[in-house]
Amino acid sequence: MSDTEDTKEKMELMKEDYASEWFEANDIDEFDLEEKLMRVGCRPLKRKFLAFQKQNDGSELAYTKIKKMRQQLDNCYELLEYMQIAKARKLLK
Repeated sequence: MSDTEDTKEKMELMKEDYASEWFEANDIDEFDLEEKLMRVGCRPLKRKFLAFQKQNDGSELAYTKIKKMRQQLDNCYELLEYMQIAKARKLLK
């Protein structure tokens, strides 16, 4: 596989990850959430959060959505941290 094909494939994968919810694994990850989080982490959700925050118009609805997205991002980070600790413990055994 050439570098350009590999790059195109990675870009398509990033687009799919960005389009999907952070808690939805797909066939690339064999529908395993742990596999997906270990592969991409919370980056797609963080990108969505930052993009929405950047275009925030200051309305109450936007504030509510930002708060909800921030809570989802915090949940993602907590879950990812838990999974990384569990993986490290498994390796130590």
